[in-house]
Amino acid sequence: MAVTLKSDFASLNTLEDKGNWLGKKFRSIVNSDRKAITEFDLPLGQLLMALRAESGDGKQISRSRLRDCGIATSTAVAAVRARSWHVTGITQ
Repeated sequence: MAVTLKSDFASLNTLEDKGNWLGKKFRSIVNSDRKAITEFDLPLGQLLMALRAESGDGKQISRSRLRDCGIATSTAVAAVRARSWHVTGITQ
């Protein structure tokens, strides 16, 4: 039986099939996480870094400025990821 992600995990009979399915699932999760980071978190973090740079003190972005840019709240995680992305030289 060919193991795919559409296979029901509980119906797999051998340890090899279960391991194969888990490996495929892990790769799927990693790929979707990377896509979420590169398509959303990274651009959001870059925007937040630019907004922080334009604020006088470079520390805090005013709530009104965030709203002007369509952001309800600042997400520190996205900014950290964008800074890390830039520092480590990872490319898209």
